[in-house]
Amino acid sequence: MAEIPVSFILEKISYFLQNEIQILQGVPEELESIRDDLETLKASLRAADLVEDSDHQLKQWVRQVRDIAYDIEDAIDDFTYHHADQHGNRIHGFLYKFCCFAKTLKGYHRTADDLRKIKSRIGNVSAWQSNNNDRFKKTDQGSSSRTPVNDALILDSVDLVGTEEPKEKLVKWLVESNSRRRKVVSVFGMGGLGKTTLVKQVYDDERVKKRFDVHVWITLSHSLKLEDLLRNIVQQVFTAIRKPVPEGIDDMKSEWLKVAIKPYLQQWRYLSLRETEIKIIPSSIGKLQNLQTLDLKHTHVTELPVEILKLKQLRHLLVYRYEFKYYSRFHSKYGFKAFAGIGALKSLQKLCFIAADHKNPSILGEIGELTQLRRLGIMNLRKEDGMALCSSIQKLTNLEALSVVSSVKDEVIDLQHLSSPPKLLERLYLTGKLEQLPEWIPRLQSLVIVYLKWSRLEDNPLVSLQNLSNLVHLELLQVTTGDTLSFKAGGFRKLKVLGIDKFDELKCIEMEKDALPVLEKLSILRCKSLETVPLGIEHLTMLKVLEFFDMPEELIKTLSPNAENGDYSKVACIPEVYYTYCRDGEWEVFALESWGERVLNAKETVESHIGSIVKK
Repeated sequence: MAEIPVSFILEKISYFLQNEIQILQGVPEELESIRDDLETLKASLRAADLVEDSDHQLKQWVRQVRDIAYDIEDAIDDFTYHHADQHGNRIHGFLYKFCCFAKTLKGYHRTADDLRKIKSRIGNVSAWQSNNNDRFKKTDQGSSSRTPVNDALILDSVDLVGTEEPKEKLVKWLVESNSRRRKVVSVFGMGGLGKTTLVKQVYDDERVKKRFDVHVWITLSHSLKLEDLLRNIVQQVFTAIRKPVPEGIDDMKSEWLKVAIKPYLQQWRYLSLRETEIKIIPSSIGKLQNLQTLDLKHTHVTELPVEILKLKQLRHLLVYRYEFKYYSRFHSKYGFKAFAGIGALKSLQKLCFIAADHKNPSILGEIGELTQLRRLGIMNLRKEDGMALCSSIQKLTNLEALSVVSSVKDEVIDLQHLSSPPKLLERLYLTGKLEQLPEWIPRLQSLVIVYLKWSRLEDNPLVSLQNLSNLVHLELLQVTTGDTLSFKAGGFRKLKVLGIDKFDELKCIEMEKDALPVLEKLSILRCKSLETVPLGIEHLTMLKVLEFFDMPEELIKTLSPNAENGDYSKVACIPEVYYTYCRDGEWEVFALESWGERVLNAKETVESHIGSIVKK
């Protein structure tokens, strides 16, 4: 039916207008107008779906509206593609996409033109609807039994393209013989890829329906209201189990709604309140005895009730948010306060981010009891916490990702006591001062991603890191106080992404021939003493993107094609070279191919840019 793609597009338009960067005139205005028109059409679509099979012209009209919805989605995706941030909270990753967007301005104008044509088509279908009101009136009788919730579960598979393979994989995971052990399946990806549509098709599959006694579809909006959520759950669950919905549900307060749903909520295994405005989790959550995932990412929750400890089957406890007001801030991540007894949650596999409690240091020791952990994020760490944390980490033999953040920038992270690190560890993120690079890191050949921030080591850590045989992504932020970074021949054989940020004393970057042989992206940021491009950069034959962010003008001038004894010839073969400044709260972005001319005039402030980058 057409109402579902239209509803989806309306939600997507609203999100786009609230969150995307409105740089050019034309696109946001057209979308706002289109959104208003589609809202007007929704009620007629719901009515039309009831009789379209018996009315050929009405069927054609519904098809036209549906096609319009899909074309709008394509236009939005095309627009988003040109400046989508592929690197989460990495400011230079954002700038790269930001620059790529500027490089293809004509693509944006094309999007605006496409939307204007779409608006004209909407005008035509709206005119037809106005001239054929009698057709829609015929559908009023009997329509009261249809609800938006039921409508949201109807979508023809013939309308989908390219989803069969992932659908079959998901269905198999749910219905295979050992699927009783699989309690949560997550589908994730950037906006507009069709995640909701895919999951909806899996939800409707007859094989899945036969596998489960009860299945319901619950949607959480960004502006969560607890009573509306509970009311929706009550209605859907009672409908699914074929029991009459309690009388007076529309007037029930949350307390009575909880009473009505309590016996069924206790069977829940997954609860996500991600990106909602919720700030407090009630103690009654302890009654969800079968809960396995509690996702509170990007909420304002900072404390959890002790009743959480009753959730013995809990596997994923995700409580944190990002808040970047200034890109140079040390603290940008917030987790939840640790509590005694957390070691009782033996089934935990993901725990992020727990803030160490300095009044109760024994909690760090309890983490070692969570032997099923695959991902651990801990913050607010002090030097004296190091031994207890290392003792616990040593017991976490299944750990794949570890993130540690010190309490303040100058606080030392002491991980030297870790003699036997988890052999499966692939991702390591350390934020805080290091007196020396932990000696176990170079021995951990399983590492794929390493972030070292604010380490301020006296010795160059590259010598220790260069032989990590599987390292693909390395981010270094104020890692050393030295004036030279040397990448030796034969080092970093698989590294594809390298970021060098805020090395205040750095004056020279050296890259020997046969170093970094497969590097594809190099970002250099805020190194105020660096006045020349890396020596030997011409050896990086696989390099596709080179970014400079807030770098000295002396360095940037050497990139000019007209600079005497400059470095233009060394970087001219790199497909994309950008340099960017932040001046008076505005980005000034330049591309090497258009030397001296701003390719983008962004009027938004730095704070709003960073907010749009890290809000996920």
